[in-house]
Amino acid sequence: MEGDVQLIEGAGGLFVPLNNKSETWADFLAETGVPVIVVALAGLGTLNHTSLTIEALQRREVPILGIVLNGETHEANQESLKRMLPQHAIHAFPNLPELDQHADWEKAAGELTSFLVAAVENAALTR
Repeated sequence: MEGDVQLIEGAGGLFVPLNNKSETWADFLAETGVPVIVVALAGLGTLNHTSLTIEALQRREVPILGIVLNGETHEANQESLKRMLPQHAIHAFPNLPELDQHADWEKAAGELTSFLVAAVENAALTR
C-alpha cells in the first residue's frame, strides 16, 4: 500500500449531528468523499439498518469500501446481506467477551486487518 491511511470513526451513525448547524456525518462524507467502511451489528435489525445506511451513502455518492458485521456471528444475516448487497465485501468480526482469549483476539484482529487492507488496496486500484 502506498501512502498513509487515516481512519476516522464516525460513531453514532450517518445522521448524528456534528455541530450546532445540524450538519451530520452524511454531510461530512458527501462533502469530503472519504471512503467508508460500514460497521453494523451482526444480529437482529442489521438487514434493514445496513441496507438503509448503504442506500444513504450511495445516494450521496460516498465510496463504500466494505461492511464489517460486529458481534455474535449470525450466518443467516451475513448470507442475506451478501445476496442483498453483492457489490460490497462483507467481513464478520466475532463477539470475543473474554480479554484473556489472546489467541482468539489476535486471529480476529489479523483477519479484520487483512480485510481492511484489501478493501483500501482495492479502492486504490479502482480509482
